[in-house]
This record gives sequence, C-alpha cells and structure tokens, in this order.
Amino acid sequence: MENQKKTVIITGGGQVLLDNGRPGAIGYGIACAFAKAGWNIVITGRNKQKLYDAKESLEKEYDASVLCVPADIEYGQDNEKVDQFKEIHGLVNCAQASASGVPFEQQTLEQFNLAIYSGLYATFFYMKAAYPYLKKTKGSIVNFGSGAALFG
Repeated sequence: MENQKKTVIITGGGQVLLDNGRPGAIGYGIACAFAKAGWNIVITGRNKQKLYDAKESLEKEYDASVLCVPADIEYGQDNEKVDQFKEIHGLVNCAQASASGVPFEQQTLEQFNLAIYSGLYATFFYMKAAYPYLKKTKGSIVNFGSGAALFG
C-alpha cells in the first residue's frame, strides 16, 4: 500500500469552542495539527456531538479523513476496537474528565472514579490496545497530564 496516509488516534478529540469562537480543547487542537499534516484521524471521546462537530470541521477545513469513536471507559465495560485505517502510527492520550471546582471534602466516589477512569484507566487501555499496531509501524505514544495533578 504505497502512499498510505499515517493514522493517529486522539482521545478527547471532540470540538469545544470558547466564547470567542476559537477552539478550546487540547485534543481538538492536536487533531487540527494532524489534519493539516495530512494524517488519517481517529477521535474518541464521551460526547458524541462534540466528536461529530470536530469531524465536520476537520473534514471541511483540512479535507481530512476522520473517524469518530464515541467511547467512555468504565470499569468492566468492553470498548469497541476499530480497524478502518488498517495501521496506527500514533496515539495521543489527552482525554480527562473531572468534577472541576468541587472542593476535595465534597468530592464523591463517583466523581473520583470519573477522573480515574477517564484519565488513568483510559490511557492504560488505549496504550495496551494500540501497542501491537505501534510496534509494527514503530509509532509513538504521547500522554498528556493536567496541571490539576499539582494541587490537592
């Protein structure tokens, strides 16, 4: 398969617009950079509408090939594996949900689990699933962390 485009999976790749109309999500910004470079893009996230908004925008602005995979990593839940582009050359983990702004003493176990499963476990599961493909293509993984980890 000569001239096959490289493929990247980006977690948390849905489109979020700020009040000024500019993109406000790291994952979407990363997807824009890969689209501009001509890669195939697989974006995942919990919010289907944000994913499909991102797909529409990326395909229109960059003529990119974009696959949306709504995914929500939960304990004991199986998540779909996608092979549309045949190979994976990169994985960018930047999805993270949390109960931002809720003081620690008011945090519930459900809110804590949201942060752990959407960040830590999702990163682990995506790396584990992508590893055989990345090993074959000598691809790379980039994991983002949050500045919120620096504060109690």
